[in-house]
Amino acid sequence: MKTKLLLPFLLCLIPALSLGQGFDENYEVRKGDFNGDGLTDLYIRQKPQVVILHGDIATPIVIPAPVKEFVLRQQANKELVLVTNLSSSQKIRGQQWPIAEVRTRLRDANVDGNFDLVIEGIKGSIPDSFDQIVFSGSQGDGPFHITAMNEAYQDFYSELSQWMLNPNFFDESVPIRVVDYTQPATKYFGSLKNLKAFLGISSLMAACKADARDLACGISTSNPSPCLRKQEIFDENGESQGVHWINVCTSFDWHVYGYEQGKVTLEADYSAFNQDALETSRVLDRLNKDCPAIPTRAEEIILEDVFERVYGGGIFKDGGPLESVVDVDNHIIHAPFPGDEIFDETDVTYHHYDVLTKICDSGSPNCNKGFVKSNALRYFSYPSWRLEPTYTQLDGESVLVYISPLSVPETFMVPGGTVTQHELQGTWRGAIQNITEVTHVVYPGTISRVIMNKGDALYSLTHGVGVNKAFCSPYAFKPIHMLLGFSNDVFGAKAFNTLDSEMKKYWEENY
Repeated sequence: MKTKLLLPFLLCLIPALSLGQGFDENYEVRKGDFNGDGLTDLYIRQKPQVVILHGDIATPIVIPAPVKEFVLRQQANKELVLVTNLSSSQKIRGQQWPIAEVRTRLRDANVDGNFDLVIEGIKGSIPDSFDQIVFSGSQGDGPFHITAMNEAYQDFYSELSQWMLNPNFFDESVPIRVVDYTQPATKYFGSLKNLKAFLGISSLMAACKADARDLACGISTSNPSPCLRKQEIFDENGESQGVHWINVCTSFDWHVYGYEQGKVTLEADYSAFNQDALETSRVLDRLNKDCPAIPTRAEEIILEDVFERVYGGGIFKDGGPLESVVDVDNHIIHAPFPGDEIFDETDVTYHHYDVLTKICDSGSPNCNKGFVKSNALRYFSYPSWRLEPTYTQLDGESVLVYISPLSVPETFMVPGGTVTQHELQGTWRGAIQNITEVTHVVYPGTISRVIMNKGDALYSLTHGVGVNKAFCSPYAFKPIHMLLGFSNDVFGAKAFNTLDSEMKKYWEENY
């Protein structure tokens, strides 16, 4: 029968197709109490995937999950721990839990060729807990490691991203600390009835200047403390009258002092920064300046150790294909834009993202492609200074773009290099394409923006693609590729999400 012939072929084909893939987009997250401690835990599994074989008898075949189900168990300190090898009863119980309101996306975080699972919005189910990266293991096994995207993780990427935008970030932002401090001091040398006692003044000033502390000497009417002192008395002719106990405050009007300035020793306090970010910047800076330098093994070890600390250890798991790209799964299927074909998708710094933002409903006033393009997109065709509306000519002239590691319009003040702008023809007629020039931080690449119909609304589509050769490194130097892949795909998409938000606000306020 046909089923008997197809079954062995299908069972061989399924693992071959999915080898090295890790997680896919079909995983769901449920929440409940795994171990009865009263704390909310998360159960993650692939939604059942079934293939129906149509032979003499229709036969359903359940496709094995590329990564087995697992639990993220909450501890009393809000940290999550990974629990694998679940029993049948534990799986059944987890499948009955309600769906958790979280977001999932795929990312090859450790560049081993397998998609890992990023779970975001966990605070909605487990307050004060952090989002997680779940690292897929060998095909058909459970995950082997999780990383909490905690303060240290966020500080690492935030500070390193700011350094990538401004190479002087650490030196310009470093706080200053006091390492040594000497209080200012005053030393009393003697008193005078009046200023006519020239020889007395000269004697006291000479004693002051002879002091080993190199004092600044002067005469003052301010009384010393204490007032009762053994004092050598001088007459108006400067003749000594001997040493007597005397209240110098009431007996004399003038007093000779030596003044010692306080001293403060300052130094730059680089310990205030995330030390892993600082160390990584120093290695990458050396590689960038010496381009095309090849990292020494010592540098590789430094950055591997850094990423082991940031991600919690164990992320450079042996095994699995290395022929992958660091490409976050944040793009959609559409016709290619002009120039897409020139970028090698197998390049380890290849990046590709799409941002789709709804602008207006088709039935609302002025909501047509031509009007929205002319009155909105043309003013937000690229990230301008503070994302302010800026009209450009699209005539191939260079324009300076601004970037920021934050999703706040007012922070887009860091020059990111120049692009040339052109209006496309053909399939994407009317789209505006920005082509990065050699000065751009993600050269070479293109960013295309277009207004398009989708359902009963108009959307802005941003399509970014390219490779990044900002830092020289051999193919197997994983830490750099992880950093570049993260920065290109994540921050590029975030920047244009923010730009779209400003464009939509501008549209709603004016039309």
